[in-house]
Amino acid sequence: ARFQEEGASKLYMYVLAYHWTMAQFTPAPVNINPANFPERLFTVCVLFVGFILFSSLLGSAAALIQQGRQHAYLQIKESDKLRRFFVDNQVSVALSSQISSFLRAHRERAHRERTKRIVGGDVPALKALPLSLLIQLHFEVFAQLVTARHPMFAQFAGYDDEAMVDICHTVFEEVACAKGEEPFYRGVPATKMLILISGQLAYYRGLAACVEHDESQGKIIKEGGYLAEMALWMQWQHEGLLSASSLSSIVKVDAELFRVSSRKHFVSSEFLALYAKEFVLRAQQQRSDVDGLDDTFVAFASDEDLRVALKLQPQACLRRSQMHISRLHWLV
Repeated sequence: ARFQEEGASKLYMYVLAYHWTMAQFTPAPVNINPANFPERLFTVCVLFVGFILFSSLLGSAAALIQQGRQHAYLQIKESDKLRRFFVDNQVSVALSSQISSFLRAHRERAHRERTKRIVGGDVPALKALPLSLLIQLHFEVFAQLVTARHPMFAQFAGYDDEAMVDICHTVFEEVACAKGEEPFYRGVPATKMLILISGQLAYYRGLAACVEHDESQGKIIKEGGYLAEMALWMQWQHEGLLSASSLSSIVKVDAELFRVSSRKHFVSSEFLALYAKEFVLRAQQQRSDVDGLDDTFVAFASDEDLRVALKLQPQACLRRSQMHISRLHWLV
């Protein structure tokens, strides 16, 4: 009121109020004091709120500093262990330098690429779920991922829902693959089929491990692509090296577990036998071709191509939108 009587402008009054407010949260001096009980009560309330906010900010800042120190300590400890490993095992300077550079770049990329797709392994709390809920979760997650990307699994889901539930729980596994990681290389027996959910991969035919490769020479595998399906239907060794061109999410289909699970379900066995026969036939034809057979071989270009080749009728229950969780009542 005193400043209003003295004819102070609105701008001056605003700056004055801002100055008083900041002074309540900081040690800054201010020559404005409460002159009556309402003003003093208001000041006490403001100081109380400021105390709470200041304590919260101070605690958050201390936690961030402690977290940064701990992270730096772990990096130093890890680097020291790596250096001692190189020294104790007499690893050459060139190789140790190459490994250190890769791990350093890997950490930097992991820090930048925080928007990667969250996979089941990133959520430890899921391990506490009872088996029935875990089976339902795996079915809802993996069924939509694989049926939208591979024609055989799309048809398989239409033939036998119970078999699809079992396979989703026991056979599929989603993993994250950082840039530069190599899921397989030439000469290694193939035990898993890979389905790319997100990201990008590069396939280098004929390359084995410990061989430098030019990224521009690789065959690019984009989202929705899949590799090494031969592992499910025949004895197969990888014919090249697979490297992640970017942070990628991959569903791995375990070949041995797939065969074990398939033998338990007779409803879909006839379909799988027909598919396997046609797949092997087309793979043999591709092997005799000029280009030969490698891990990127795709036997059927689409659902329609598969249905025509196997003379299948469209499955009414194939509509994935109707694959409702109520089908899992037999699990309870």
